[in-house]
Amino acid sequence: MEYLNKQLAHEIVERTANIIDRNINVMDQRGVIMGSSDPERIGQIHKGALLVIESEEKVEINKEEARLLKIRPGINLPITVNGKIAGVIGITGIPNEVRNYAELVKMAAEMILTQSFLMDQLQWDKRLKEEVINQIIHGEAQADPLFIDRARRLGINLEIPRIAILIDIRSEDISPENMSLSRQKAVSLIENSMDLDDLLATTPLMDIVLLKRVMHKEQGREMDHAIHFAKRLAQKLDSIPGVSCKISIGDYHGGLEGIAKSYHLARRTMDAGRVVQPQTALYLHHELALPVLLSRLAGMDEHGILRSPYQRLIDNDRKGDLTATFQAFIASNGDVNLTAERLFIHRNTLRYRLGVIKEITGKDLKNLKDLFELYISMLLYRLDR
Repeated sequence: MEYLNKQLAHEIVERTANIIDRNINVMDQRGVIMGSSDPERIGQIHKGALLVIESEEKVEINKEEARLLKIRPGINLPITVNGKIAGVIGITGIPNEVRNYAELVKMAAEMILTQSFLMDQLQWDKRLKEEVINQIIHGEAQADPLFIDRARRLGINLEIPRIAILIDIRSEDISPENMSLSRQKAVSLIENSMDLDDLLATTPLMDIVLLKRVMHKEQGREMDHAIHFAKRLAQKLDSIPGVSCKISIGDYHGGLEGIAKSYHLARRTMDAGRVVQPQTALYLHHELALPVLLSRLAGMDEHGILRSPYQRLIDNDRKGDLTATFQAFIASNGDVNLTAERLFIHRNTLRYRLGVIKEITGKDLKNLKDLFELYISMLLYRLDR
């Protein structure tokens, strides 16, 4: 494995040059100069580095040896990461004058490379972890010993009950750079809000899925902690400038298959919620169960029979007063007085509009069956847009 690249070599040169006012060279495992205080030397073979690589020890070159080898005097030291030589760092100068700095610059170089290696490992583990999580939520995971062992090695305890929370983050700024920055801030905020056993991953649709640990196993209380968490998270995400976020929560179901089911419910809840409650930030499946169910049935209404009553209302409502009246009537639970107040109209005006709606749709809103059928018709119409 190669630990060193040009970017890291340049960083080592810059940092160590700030420690001592000397010329610094950083070479790879082949002795090629990858970073130097003298940019013209980059790409050249460093003879002192070759001696270090061959002996695997520090090599000091005095004035006489430098004259014979036709190189500059100095001290060259192996850079070791995880017990292996990752490269060589050289300090130009008379050995007696630079010897006190040698171990210091070697230590600085090794710290930089070790930190970079650990960051790469963390990123690699994160990608593997996300792959496992995506397998779980898409129902591709099998509770066999191999998968369980793989998850365990990544720090994932599959026995912990979890519920799926879907987070859709969008930036109001169309600039790709600003969108990426806003998303990074949002993801960082989510990670800092998570509990120890929560799992986070990005889906192929670029949504963020959080598998939240279920804190209450009592029947009917499984979602309490998740809902409370989601409400607080929505408030935090809303504080990020230029970010728009929607959160949906699926129902709790046990086992690996249950997590996949919870995710798919959260996915359908998000899709339905965006249509029927576009101004809402948090969608719960048990509150949107009917729209979610209808979204799956919308494609079966091939001839638009179920949608036709509301379609007729739309087609005959040039000003939008009738559809607004129907929606206000639904929001007011059929209360005539409250509906009139919502619309700022007289009760007689409301009665007139309700009569027109009945003429157009054939649905009498005072009849519970007709009201329900027109409501279903409206949902199907909107879900099919």
